[in-house]
Amino acid sequence: MYINIIIILLTFLIYTTSPIRFSNKPILYTINYNKLYNTIVYIIIIIELLYLLEYKFFNLYILVIPAFLSYIILDIIKQPHTIDDGSFNPPPKYISKSYILYIIILIALTYKIATTKNYYYSILIIIYIILLVLQFNYSACKYDLPITWNRL
Repeated sequence: MYINIIIILLTFLIYTTSPIRFSNKPILYTINYNKLYNTIVYIIIIIELLYLLEYKFFNLYILVIPAFLSYIILDIIKQPHTIDDGSFNPPPKYISKSYILYIIILIALTYKIATTKNYYYSILIIIYIILLVLQFNYSACKYDLPITWNRL
């Protein structure tokens, strides 16, 4: 149970420090990296909250409140996309290109699979590996962000 809550908190932290969430570069039609990143984080939090139903003292009515609160928190944290207009535009101070949080979450999910034999966590491992690859291949010009954001 504590690992699920830690994973949710680390997901919030990853979301706030990721520079990819500021990108407005389209992937498919109207889907851009900003919308994709928000949707992936919502999916991760909902999956983690549903895994808390395994414990006896959690029921669906109790988990509606954290789901609603996480939606509100993510909506407050969500920033508009940044446009590369050629001017000097430094990145926010809280943005980083660190991989440590991803590795901690992958280790925690692997531990959950080993202890509970619940292989549904492998879906989350795949999602976090995709997010890690996006973070690993980050460059400002790839996501149509200002060039000054390369120095993260």
